[in-house]
Order: sequence, then structure tokens, then C-alpha cells
Amino acid sequence: MGFQIQDGTGSPRKAKVSEQFRLEVDSVSREERLQSALSGDAFVVGSGAVILTGSTASAILYLQNDGDEDLIISRYLFSTSATNGTGVSVLGIIYKNPTGISGGTSVPININNINFGSSETLDITSEIGAQSATLDGGTPFSSAWLPLEVLNEIPAQTILPKGSSIGVEVTPPAGSTAIAVSVGLNIEKRRKL
Repeated sequence: MGFQIQDGTGSPRKAKVSEQFRLEVDSVSREERLQSALSGDAFVVGSGAVILTGSTASAILYLQNDGDEDLIISRYLFSTSATNGTGVSVLGIIYKNPTGISGGTSVPININNINFGSSETLDITSEIGAQSATLDGGTPFSSAWLPLEVLNEIPAQTILPKGSSIGVEVTPPAGSTAIAVSVGLNIEKRRKL
């Protein structure tokens, strides 16, 4: 008799092989974000509306991973209100490993678990920026011109191991005197196996 795969629970059942000599299995396929949500490990975090009253670059969001699990950012979210400036878009720049925000608020970012039945949260340090706030340190990682008055979703596969951080800076169009900017991140927590 050849090689056999038996039920590991102690029953006498064995794995079934098709007529084409293929092992028959039953599986479920899910997107990673859905699987993370089912486990209570998927979050939307964000700055809420930050009012910018000029057209200079301003830090909007800072987040540092303080937990033992890696955090995976799967999507960047940017939205803005209309502007009285001369442009039709804002410049968003993502920074790698800044150490904080100068001139921002001490208010932490909003953390929302997308599984309403889960009490899991993120172990992070965070800050929300303000007009003319600056990111401390860090290096530019990515940038994009983002249209006004739409939710801009930018796919990402950015990994934040423990101790690493991310920051976002926004520059409104020239001549702006009042624009609301909101920055969000779709984050999944990756548990160590």
C-alpha cells in the first residue's frame, strides 16, 4: 500500500484522491483585509478634518507603531474641501520615519476597528497636525497631486515594524485661505506566528 494521509483527529478517515490523481481539498478564499477584519485586526485611522488657512506645506498626521505586531498600510485616503485658491489639487507627501510633529495638536488620531464586535486596538503613538505644522525628521517616501473635493484612495503595501513611523504633509493650492483636509490610513495588524 502507498503513502496515506489520515485524519489527525484519530478517526479512520483518509484523504480522497480524484480520478486524475489529485488530492481533494475544501478551502475558503478571502481577501487579506476581510480576513483581518474577521479577526478584529483591521482598522481605519485618520486625522479628521484639519483646517488649513494658507497655501504653505503643513503636517497633517504622524503615526508610530509601538506594538510588537507589524502594521500593514493597505491604502492611503485623502479628502479635501473646495478651495478659494487658484489650483485644482493639493500636493500630498508621505514621509518615512519622522519623529513627530512640531506645531501640531496633542490630540491622537482617530482609531476605528472595522469589526464592530472586536475590542482590539492599535498600540501606536500619534499626532494630528495643523496649519504650518512641520514633521520632525523623516525622509520623503512618496508624493501625489490629489484632486479637490473627492476621496482619493491610493493603494499601498507599506509595512511599519515596531518603532517605525509615517507622516503626511499636505500643500494646498496657491492662494488658499481656507481648506479642510482629512488624511486616513487603512491598516491591518499582522500577528507573529
